[in-house]
Amino acid sequence: MLVLFELIDDLSEGKVEFYTIKLEGKDVYEFEEFEDKDFPDHKAELYELYNVIDEMRLRGAKKRYFKFEENAHAMPYVSNEIKESNKKDWGIRLYCIFINEGKVVLLNGDIKTHRNPRMCEHVRKHFDLARRIGTILDKAILDKEINILEPRSLDQFEIMI
Repeated sequence: MLVLFELIDDLSEGKVEFYTIKLEGKDVYEFEEFEDKDFPDHKAELYELYNVIDEMRLRGAKKRYFKFEENAHAMPYVSNEIKESNKKDWGIRLYCIFINEGKVVLLNGDIKTHRNPRMCEHVRKHFDLARRIGTILDKAILDKEINILEPRSLDQFEIMI
């Protein structure tokens, strides 16, 4: 399956280039699909997620903003207060790929209902996709197919998964 990377222009007006992807055969980008979801019981988490994205635009994509789950990453890294207020699930997970402090690929996600993302029917596919893409990107960077120091180096980049 072909995967096309696209710069998210309106989010990339700062220190971080935010990208998303479109999977072959789909009409919408993964991050757009995430934004169209409704999370009525998780408004505080969603608010914190978008605040973290805004903070990254100003300060750069620091590792402290992410949960590292193998070679996939998840946001938001929420406050303990928000975690303690939510007892029925593990909260929102937006899967992404942290490349460096200046490049992040925002993917898709959902409500995590099981501690292990592989066991969660809601986030498993997003987690697996992030892992697969992360593995391919890591190899492309090592093989110098992508120069992550160049501006817009992922814009219109394509991979096969």
